[in-house]
Amino acid sequence: MSSLEFPGAPGHVSHSAMEDYQRCPHAFELKRVEKVEQNSLWAGIGGTAVHHVTEAYDLGNLGEPDANEVNDLFVAEFDEAVAKQQERSPNYPVEEWYATGGGKFDAAWWLEFGPTAVMSYIAWRKQTGWDLAEVAGEPAIEVELKAELPNGPVVLGFIDRVFVLPNGKLCVVDLKNSARHPDWKSQLGLYKVLWSIVHPDLEPITYGSYWTSRSWGKAGEAGWHTKPEPLDEWTPELLAALYNNFIAGANAGSFNPKPSNMCVACPVKKHCILYGSDPKGSLANVSA
Repeated sequence: MSSLEFPGAPGHVSHSAMEDYQRCPHAFELKRVEKVEQNSLWAGIGGTAVHHVTEAYDLGNLGEPDANEVNDLFVAEFDEAVAKQQERSPNYPVEEWYATGGGKFDAAWWLEFGPTAVMSYIAWRKQTGWDLAEVAGEPAIEVELKAELPNGPVVLGFIDRVFVLPNGKLCVVDLKNSARHPDWKSQLGLYKVLWSIVHPDLEPITYGSYWTSRSWGKAGEAGWHTKPEPLDEWTPELLAALYNNFIAGANAGSFNPKPSNMCVACPVKKHCILYGSDPKGSLANVSA
């Protein structure tokens, strides 16, 4: 079994950890090895609130809420997410939190857009008519899966939803609130594989899709989903190889920065060796 070896490393890896490393090994080091305090993005706060309210709806806790009720629920979840983030990062005042879209998508924008996103999700659930799958008699919502890949690491994942399609096949759906379309289906493929390892007695997941609250053009309309696609190519062996490569790089201390258009919204930019005022990490003290 492979595993991350730096001090304080968890006994598992995750899709988000590998994605962090792929986007920028230096940012991965700052977040997960150095564990520096991170700035906040309003997109993260808003996305968290959308997730929580849609989850409450799918659990049957809201009945059939109207727009005003959804607005009140969203504001409450939004405020709670803000308070929790302030506890995690007390040295970053709210005024410094980053708004994507060149500053457009700030707190005010999310407080207006968020309830609309939730209402679009509720409408989508009714329009598709897809039923939620079940795990141990409970609806497949925020399903925790943890398993060891063959000749690979232990991976932890949380599935947003698993639905039963009209053809009877299972489809994993990940809820997205970003304006950026995922580059590939590795997250959906991982969930498919973990599901089969943890629940070999259940119907396997065959398809994967993203629900988006934002417009992705041809990839998916706002408040709708991308076309469910087969996940056949995502095997345990392929995922083990991908995760082993990521782990090998991290354990070797390969933490070079990877500049991109994502840097402007990086939550650890303050400590970046290229753009930060207080650089940290293994490259911070390297002399010229």
